[in-house]
Amino acid sequence: ADLHIHRPLSQIDLLMQAEDLDFAPVITWWNRRNQWEPHKHPQAGEDEREGGALLFHRISRPIDITKSTPEVPSPMVYVEQSRKQNPGVWIDIEKPFWWDVPVWLASGKMQSIGIANNHMWRSQMLPNEAWGRARDIQRLPSPLGNGFWTQEIYYHILNAGIRIAPSAGSASGVLGNPLGYNRVYVHLDGVFSETAWWEGLGKGNCFVTNGPLLRVRANGRLPGAVFSAEASEPLGLELDVQLTTIDRLAKLEVIQNGRVTGVIPCNGDRDQAHKLAVNVSESGWLLVRGIAENPKTFRFASTAPFYVELGQEKRRISKASSRFFLDWVNERIERVKGNVTDQSKQEEVLHFHESARKFWQKRVKESNAE
Repeated sequence: ADLHIHRPLSQIDLLMQAEDLDFAPVITWWNRRNQWEPHKHPQAGEDEREGGALLFHRISRPIDITKSTPEVPSPMVYVEQSRKQNPGVWIDIEKPFWWDVPVWLASGKMQSIGIANNHMWRSQMLPNEAWGRARDIQRLPSPLGNGFWTQEIYYHILNAGIRIAPSAGSASGVLGNPLGYNRVYVHLDGVFSETAWWEGLGKGNCFVTNGPLLRVRANGRLPGAVFSAEASEPLGLELDVQLTTIDRLAKLEVIQNGRVTGVIPCNGDRDQAHKLAVNVSESGWLLVRGIAENPKTFRFASTAPFYVELGQEKRRISKASSRFFLDWVNERIERVKGNVTDQSKQEEVLHFHESARKFWQKRVKESNAE
């Protein structure tokens, strides 16, 4: 699936066939435009303003966001409205580096986050974070720096003890990508249905990609699996990796709790099979990723995380990652104060940021890992 599409509904069936997509919900309402229409094809919406962009899927009718200003009301107002109006709504954080991401995460009302997103084009990368939280350009230089920044933030999210599935979107129709350039594959045991697909994504039985096909199981189980064991000895996992790629990859990497802990050399074949034994000695998460040798764009594939719970501390919470988001919230609060001068409106918006600050302060105190 591609979860970020701005194409006319009249085009979508043919485009899905051309790009071999099974699922492609189309955004028909977006800020001041509302082109929602009765149609059998699934439709979605986007709230894209100063704090970033949220995508609203699995809705029966749109919500009215046409009177909003860049900061007012808070996107969380529309989150609450959409949940009341569409109880089964699926809310996707469109990119990890949007300013309001710490608020959205703290709310506990987000279902997925765009790790393969529309900053990644088939022929190039967008060089900066637009109006999102900028990376350190010296540490993460262009053209690939934005891709690594996206990965880094996602790893901070996981390290903070928040389990959220990765998603993908291309913004085909408004940016320079064909439909499905960035896509998320969800494993289904039976026939396809929208309900089964969303359930699989929610379980994290997926991988995201804009190139390689990366299918991984750990001890025979799909990404999203939770492995539990006593803390007295390391947990042994055997990774079974199936890779198909026309892009050259020198290696696949095992990322555990934000660090590269294993490397699988690739052999240059189009179809490859690999196995790797991994010993896990602490709670947390791990995933497998592969980054192609492409100097112009961040072409990659990544599984969703596998989770590990050892001993009494089932959920690993990193103090550094929790502090990362607390600092982010504090910086965002100062930006809101500068952007919203009307006192009553400022207070309305800051209510959600203050709640998020308390969440991240508590998360720092609850941390059980550096």
